[in-house]
Amino acid sequence: MWVDMGMLLQAEHDAMVEKAAVVLEREMRAGQYLAWVAEADGVVVAGCGIALRQIQPRPTGEGKVRGEHPQPLVLNVFVEPTHRNLGIARAMMETIINHCRERGYPSVVLHSSAEGRKLYESLGFAPTNEMRLDL
Repeated sequence: MWVDMGMLLQAEHDAMVEKAAVVLEREMRAGQYLAWVAEADGVVVAGCGIALRQIQPRPTGEGKVRGEHPQPLVLNVFVEPTHRNLGIARAMMETIINHCRERGYPSVVLHSSAEGRKLYESLGFAPTNEMRLDL
C-alpha cells in the first residue's frame, strides 16, 4: 500500500512488513486491531483493519457529554491494482461500518489518501479539523 501510494521506497518494503507484522500480531492478540481480507480464487486481493483507540470524555455535537469509549481508526485499506473498481473497497468499508454500528461505537475515523476520498465521502465520512505536525 505505502509503495503504491509513493510514500515508501520499494527497497524499504520488506523492513516495513516485518515491523508491521510484529505490531499487528501484538495488537490483534490484545483485541486492539481487527482485520478483514478479500480473496479471489484463494488469493488475498484486498485488506483493511481497525485499530481501537481509547477516547477521553468530551462533548458531543449536541452539547452533551460522551464518556470514555473506544474509537475505531480505519487503517490499511488496500486493493490490489488488478482488482480495483470492482466494489471490493466499498464492500470492505461497509463491513467495517456495520461491525462498528453493531458494537455501538459512536464514531469511526480514518485518514484518506486522495484516491480514497471519494469512496469515503460517499459512505458518509466528512472532513474534520484534525491537524498534524510531523516531528
